[in-house]
Amino acid sequence: MFRKLKGTIEIDTFLMSCRIIGRLFDRALFSESLRLLRQSWSFETVRATFIPTPKNKIVSSLWRDYGFSAESGGNVESYTCPVKDLNVPFPQIMELVESL
Repeated sequence: MFRKLKGTIEIDTFLMSCRIIGRLFDRALFSESLRLLRQSWSFETVRATFIPTPKNKIVSSLWRDYGFSAESGGNVESYTCPVKDLNVPFPQIMELVESL
């Protein structure tokens, strides 16, 4: 779920099943979501947060892997990234197919 705040897109929720982690589906989903958002919204920055728990430790570096920089620490980690610096290309091994 995304929210637009002036020239920034805030990622409110980005949920994934543990079954897709490491299979590049997260990158495909994120990349395609941003592509679709760019068709409707103008934005220069993307922000995200991460609340560390024992169950989500496996994705603790997700935002950094995508090119985000940490803004702060504590119980809630905040990240930001200019759109031009995002490192989330759509995976070459996947293909989007539109159906009727």
